[in-house]
Amino acid sequence: MNDNPFSQRMAIVKEGLPSLWNAIKEQALNSHDDAAVSLEAEEIVQKIEQYWTEECHLAIAKGIGDGAWLELFSKRLLAQANNSQGLMIIEPNSYRFLRTLERREIDAALASGFVLWCVGQDWERQWNDLNAERRLAGGSNLIAFPVYRHLPPEELGVYARIDDFLHETVPLHQKRFQSIYANAQKYYQHPHLPIRRIWMPIYEQDHATAFVMNGLADGLRSCGAQVKTCRIPVGQYRGASAEAWSFLGSQPDAAITTNRTFRSLYGAFGEGLAAPTVLWFTDAPVFGSGDQAISSRDIVCCFDPYYIPDLSARLGVPVEPLLTAANLLEPAMADPALACGVSVIASVLSIEKTLAPLAQEDRRYVRETAEAKADNRFLDLERMIAETPPPGPLQKNAISEVAFLVYKVANALYRRKAAGKLTSFDLGLWGSSGPWLEGERDNSPLRRACRGFIRDYRQLAAVYRSSRIHVSIHSLNAISGLNMHVWNAPVQETFLLTEALPGIKDLFRIGEEIACFETADDLPNVVERWLGDEAGRREVAKAGRERVLREHTFALRAKQLLRIMESRLSLMEHSKESAS
Repeated sequence: MNDNPFSQRMAIVKEGLPSLWNAIKEQALNSHDDAAVSLEAEEIVQKIEQYWTEECHLAIAKGIGDGAWLELFSKRLLAQANNSQGLMIIEPNSYRFLRTLERREIDAALASGFVLWCVGQDWERQWNDLNAERRLAGGSNLIAFPVYRHLPPEELGVYARIDDFLHETVPLHQKRFQSIYANAQKYYQHPHLPIRRIWMPIYEQDHATAFVMNGLADGLRSCGAQVKTCRIPVGQYRGASAEAWSFLGSQPDAAITTNRTFRSLYGAFGEGLAAPTVLWFTDAPVFGSGDQAISSRDIVCCFDPYYIPDLSARLGVPVEPLLTAANLLEPAMADPALACGVSVIASVLSIEKTLAPLAQEDRRYVRETAEAKADNRFLDLERMIAETPPPGPLQKNAISEVAFLVYKVANALYRRKAAGKLTSFDLGLWGSSGPWLEGERDNSPLRRACRGFIRDYRQLAAVYRSSRIHVSIHSLNAISGLNMHVWNAPVQETFLLTEALPGIKDLFRIGEEIACFETADDLPNVVERWLGDEAGRREVAKAGRERVLREHTFALRAKQLLRIMESRLSLMEHSKESAS
């Protein structure tokens, strides 16, 4: 399993920066080891922050390093960067640049328009081309700094030539920089393609998805967008309300929908929706999601980077990563009536109802396959079913349909097992009691732990706040995408314990901002260890809240989405101009 596939990185470069792609493709790659990095990632970012002032608009970094500083730059600076500022990377060694793309998540930097690249031995030509295209912003001062501590002998001359070239050309270009400064903005944020009026249909039946979409809507409003939400009632999944038609008449700049409402959107309007549509997969896009009616004007995002390569191949369009985020930013008050040692908020489907329509042989097959999946969340269900198909009538169904059936049972088994490991503690279990309690005796610990539904989002925040530990149990189809509890429990300054999913260490410091467990069998020991460390829990919970507020709010996700939309729309416009 590859969380950061090399092909995905290169596809982004090929589509968004074709001149850079050609430079890399034509450049003979060296095979020597990376040179040591002279500055730590934090130091490099601080250096850029220090010099990025009104007097200095262009920072030039000579080298890529291991890419860690670019990740940090993407996360911390892009959302705050002045729209006239730019960062130029000069990297003569194409091999090192390719290695960076393979190892690091720098999609935001690649797509932002803030970061300009000169890669390969012909970097001088690229510099001049960028300048000729007026894609360089300058000021009276410029910062150029090396990233490497030392270089291979064959590159020393190249980097010396870079210093000479910059020393000679930058002063000569200062007057030109001043004259093109006014034009630089459009190459960074594309104000000629503003996204101001947004329509967002929300399907009422899926409460968790509606919660996420409302959070994104609030984030977009904080960025100055006018967002109109439209609630699609239960039973109108393939239709849309009169309110939707009336809003459509106002000609929005874009529509944003999820995989829950996308069919409804196209079923109602089809090509009559002239505005570009953002399709955001807020849930795992598996089990037959490839038949969506995607058009070339649409923009697709996914909350779980793991699924992006397969999803992009199925849909035939680039797919951008867009995580969910925290909604409940205002601190709640603890409620003694909700107090518990460990809280779990999750739903499961009824195993009995799922298996009831099946033939006896298929029922046994689904149950056994689900048990294997519940024990190992990384098992590929579709592959398993292709290799060992069902024995009865179910074998006539598409593999994706069988996989979805198995997944529902496996997810219920996994969550019930995890919650069952916590019943020796003061457990508060929130969700639909019926499926949770199938087969449970009247006085079972799990039955005593069930608290029923959460009424509203104010009570949701209070449940977090009133818990000593909140355990987030992800769905089995979450591989590197995180559910809403991972953001909202820490922001309520509640100690969070969740699965050690791939990629989570890139979003939080494990053991310092949140805690993780490996398997359901590990849960009791991990919970007991942290329940006995009240001071440690408080410290972790406080740091977790600070991290979420700094990096994982919907206001920040909205800025990221607007950059994605404007960048993609700019590329589409450029393609149309080139074709004409």
